[in-house]
Amino acid sequence: MKNIAVIIRSTPLNNVKSLEAIRSGLGLTFYDDKVIIIFLDDGVWSATELNPEAIKPDVILTKDARHLKGNIETFMAMNGRLIVDKESAEARGIKKFIKEAEIMTREEIFKIITECDVVIPFA
Repeated sequence: MKNIAVIIRSTPLNNVKSLEAIRSGLGLTFYDDKVIIIFLDDGVWSATELNPEAIKPDVILTKDARHLKGNIETFMAMNGRLIVDKESAEARGIKKFIKEAEIMTREEIFKIITECDVVIPFA
């Protein structure tokens, strides 16, 4: 069994990187590996209770943001772990996240990343 970290750094509203990172993490859980998804920088938005339908459709360049919640729920059902960077959240004024997300400092996250066998960054 490997420890794998998937790092999400981009917003879920204007590209598919966030959703693809979560899908990748979900797929990795099928190999009995321990998978952690880490939300950094604008990626912290993916760990919130987004409501993309409330935003004007022409603002969202991809409709994939609507699938985030379902993929995260499935990831958690497969014993995945979600970690949010505290500093990134504070810089963006975000205080509320999905209940499964753990809030950690960069120092704590760095320690987790260095202990992983594989790190997959999504810019």
